[in-house]
Amino acid sequence: MISTFVGCRGVGFAGAAKTQALVTPQKPQQETVALATNEAEPTEKTQEEALAEVLDELTEVGALDAKEKRQLMANLQEAKRENWPLIVRQFQSAMAYHKQLVAREEKAAVEQQAAEKTTDLFATKPSTRPPVAHLEHTSPANSRPTAVPVSFDSQQTQPPKDSPPTATPPTATPPRAATVSPKPPLVLTKPPLQVAQQVQLVSTGLQSQLSHDWQVQLLGAIQNLEGSVQPEPGSTDEVNQHMRLRLLQLLAGNEESAMQPIPGATAPQQDYWNKQLFAVSTFLDNKRQPDDRRRAAGSLMHLDQARAKLSELATLEIRKLAFVDSVEGYGSYELHEATKFRPGDVVTLYAEIENFSSEPTKEGYRTRLGTSYEVVDKNGKRVDSAQFPEVEDLCQNPRRDFHMTYTVTLPTRIYAEHYEIRLIITDQQSHKIGQASVPFEISE
Repeated sequence: MISTFVGCRGVGFAGAAKTQALVTPQKPQQETVALATNEAEPTEKTQEEALAEVLDELTEVGALDAKEKRQLMANLQEAKRENWPLIVRQFQSAMAYHKQLVAREEKAAVEQQAAEKTTDLFATKPSTRPPVAHLEHTSPANSRPTAVPVSFDSQQTQPPKDSPPTATPPTATPPRAATVSPKPPLVLTKPPLQVAQQVQLVSTGLQSQLSHDWQVQLLGAIQNLEGSVQPEPGSTDEVNQHMRLRLLQLLAGNEESAMQPIPGATAPQQDYWNKQLFAVSTFLDNKRQPDDRRRAAGSLMHLDQARAKLSELATLEIRKLAFVDSVEGYGSYELHEATKFRPGDVVTLYAEIENFSSEPTKEGYRTRLGTSYEVVDKNGKRVDSAQFPEVEDLCQNPRRDFHMTYTVTLPTRIYAEHYEIRLIITDQQSHKIGQASVPFEISE
């Protein structure tokens, strides 16, 4: 005896209006980001007017030399007009950094000059301290007690080596003390950079400073990738390059370009990327929606749609296949603890199905699944098989939690051995096939 039961729980996205939008797919570029506000389109300006506005903004920053101005104007003319404000802002930041760097270098130069003067003073000025034990400078020659008749032994004219210095006779000519030279000042091994050279380096390297900003680097990466992608991709890698480009464009805030159709992508791939990018864009757009929870809710709506599209691209999965005693709903069942059965026993299987297709129709979202099973021994040899009736399901919302319950009668002519039941499910609409198995044992 073979019987089939199906049950699932549908999860809607955003009411009837959203359901109708999913029934009739719209073009990706016509979809708007959730929680966005309508804004009037600005009047298109000529390139000369736009450049004039850029020059006005740069005038507020400060005077620029002709070389810097030409370099910036050349960069603006090469870039897209929607990226001009970003380039100008980064240029202003670099100018502010330029001024701070010049101020630091001037301060460092002053401190270095003061240190050099101090070093010269110690190096050239003689010491004012009197020489140690230099008696000629402390007592006149006629003050020596030469008139006192004192006899000296010949052995006492030279003091012993181990005698203290005070044992030297006062009548003997005191030896001149060794002059102790002052320790030379510390001299830097690297010559200090001149302020004029540093200022010139900053002035000529202004564009190099701009390139270190992540936003400027991002724009450069976008331009490089735009020039390297294939207009008509012929491989998966070439299609993926277009997808990477869309991600960079979204990070740069250029949603219009990010939502453009991807050449070579299938309809499910295109739909997935649009929904995924909408989810990221909505979550990052705290200006249009400052409330974190509402922004997360709007992003989650797009993310659910992206997941549904991605499941169409994924393989069909059978999860939680198990022997059960009873089933109340999705994820709610009572396991059959023992896996030993007798020939001819009736068993119940529970399975959860993922990544199946749900086609929108006038009646609702349709799902069609075909199921079969095989009983195989430990060597993989098939000993029994059967086909279940096809399951067709209609639901007003795309199904998320889908489970199947199968009743199987084990063969009566089967040896006591270890076996497994292999379940095979076929999606009749997407032609995807998934399978799973559960082991059991036949006892005598």
